[in-house]
Amino acid sequence: MIRSAMRHGKGWITVALVASLCACDKGNPSQTFVGTESAVVAEEATPVQAAIPKPTPAPQTPVPTLPAHADPGTAGTAILASELGMNQGVLIGLRAETTEDTLTSTSDYRTILVSDDGEGLRERQFDRVIITPKSADSNEIWSLEPVLQQTPTDTIQYIVAHPLEDPARSRTNADQLDESIVLSERLTYVGDDMVSLQVGASYWAGNGNAYSQSAWVKTFDQINADTDKYDGFATRWSDNAHLRIQDTLGKKQTAAYRNEETVKAMEAEQGGLKLAQPLGDHWIIERDGHRWTPFIAGLFDYPGSLYAKVALPAPLLSTVQPIEETPNWTPVMLKQPNVTDTFLSGDRNYILMQTDTELLLYAYIDDASIGKPIWTLKLKARETIIMCKWFAGETKPEWADRIANAYEAGPYSYPGYTKQQP
Repeated sequence: MIRSAMRHGKGWITVALVASLCACDKGNPSQTFVGTESAVVAEEATPVQAAIPKPTPAPQTPVPTLPAHADPGTAGTAILASELGMNQGVLIGLRAETTEDTLTSTSDYRTILVSDDGEGLRERQFDRVIITPKSADSNEIWSLEPVLQQTPTDTIQYIVAHPLEDPARSRTNADQLDESIVLSERLTYVGDDMVSLQVGASYWAGNGNAYSQSAWVKTFDQINADTDKYDGFATRWSDNAHLRIQDTLGKKQTAAYRNEETVKAMEAEQGGLKLAQPLGDHWIIERDGHRWTPFIAGLFDYPGSLYAKVALPAPLLSTVQPIEETPNWTPVMLKQPNVTDTFLSGDRNYILMQTDTELLLYAYIDDASIGKPIWTLKLKARETIIMCKWFAGETKPEWADRIANAYEAGPYSYPGYTKQQP
């Protein structure tokens, strides 16, 4: 069965192929990065089933005023109950689009660490940057930042990546004075030493114009590789530093999605247009069916390049990324009818719910969220989760402490970061 939604010109062209698969083996250095923090307000937890002991009420503390730089409409959060266990927490990465035009809109990012350090629940927020361990087993902390490059003819936003202790890096983008380019590179997924990038661009040259779309999956180190100029008129998305889907998820496992039948289905949806490049180099990781899902992408000349994508089974991603737990949706909908997505901790003790306007963190027991939300966050317009990394256990991972210490120590070693005090 093929599900499609077409919109020529500026829009995405989506082809979702529903198929079964056998079980697989298991900114710019001159930009300012601002850290903000919300303090804890402890409240008595709502009583729940008799089988669940009622927590001892914590003493009430006054609500501190927000830092002067914080916007209460977007940065203001509420920590409603200290039910998050010691040495447990979640690292959340968010991306917000500045406009509704998903082709050329620039993106804003922030990272939030929510954890209990032994003195109650605490939130640390890093604005305009994604802060993350390179992998779950690595204590090397990396920064992923959007860089805005503007010339007399071009506006380009791209992503750079570097270890937190190292200076920010830059990339080379050739400026052609006889044409104008508006290009936006945005993160759709940040995982273990793997990111997914969606690229949209508009071109004007002489009396002609074109729109282009593409997608890459890369390691952290590959993000900084210099790329050839994106040529929207010839569909030449030249980038040698990326991961091919067949090399990453397996040739055998992805063969059914790189065959002639997939090509014909994509081309039929485009009215007979032919794929401009072989399937495999271009793919993307996005939320689909409340799970991180790999999509294989195809590029078409129309003019410039149109973009089609085919969904692969979500479990394939778990061959190279941490296994994603999924909740029972019936109690989720009963608790929050407006929920649009969920993220469940690996030990199934906590659940992060996303609505159109906010995030809510709950304790999760016996396949159901309980009590009041532990923590909430009001989302910006067009903001969504691109990273969610849980940690739990008898000891907190070193990377969680390193991120917390980096916030407390600021400024970072690279130019442009300032930490404003409350």
